[in-house]
Amino acid sequence: MEAHEFSLVGGPIPQNSGYAVYAALTTIMPALHGRRGMQVAPIGGTRVKNDPSVINFDQRSRLQIRGISDEEATILQDKALNVLGNFVILKRWTKRTINPRSVMASRIVIYKNRQKDSRRPLDADPTEEQGFMVYLMEQLTKMGADPKTVTMKLGSRRALKFKDCHFLGFSVSLVVPDPTLAEIILKNGLGSFQTMGCGIFRPYLYVR
Repeated sequence: MEAHEFSLVGGPIPQNSGYAVYAALTTIMPALHGRRGMQVAPIGGTRVKNDPSVINFDQRSRLQIRGISDEEATILQDKALNVLGNFVILKRWTKRTINPRSVMASRIVIYKNRQKDSRRPLDADPTEEQGFMVYLMEQLTKMGADPKTVTMKLGSRRALKFKDCHFLGFSVSLVVPDPTLAEIILKNGLGSFQTMGCGIFRPYLYVR
């Protein structure tokens, strides 16, 4: 599959700023709001020493968007996104081909129905991990996977916050021997909120 990647100027921004980035993109281009098949990958960077929840951009920082056209990417180029009061300028875009591999990972996959009031602490629930894996395996089965052939590993427990709610999830790594299934996962993701940086898989060796 193909993706458009923008180099970035500006920041810093919160590490978990997927909703804010998506909101800023749709403010500039309303046609992107609710678009099926679009994925906005998390932005990477260097964590600020005195506040690890915030990142500065580095040479590897990119905004990767899957599911837009060359014309739309050109319109977005050189635009400034207002991400929670910090401006991020989308510089020159390039098109990248993402080839499926047997090992893939996502920084955060969200189970939309696992929602908690943001005013309450996100206490760990020992049943969450098991239930989350069952949920993801059900999704993979609907995609045509034989659960016995897929190896799944959950990493750090994470949450997406927006509209006064926390949506719970985990970082996830997958070993998928079937290249056809790996392509489907790259194209569709897993879980919810792919436009906000969640459930988007990349070819990786491991996930933290």
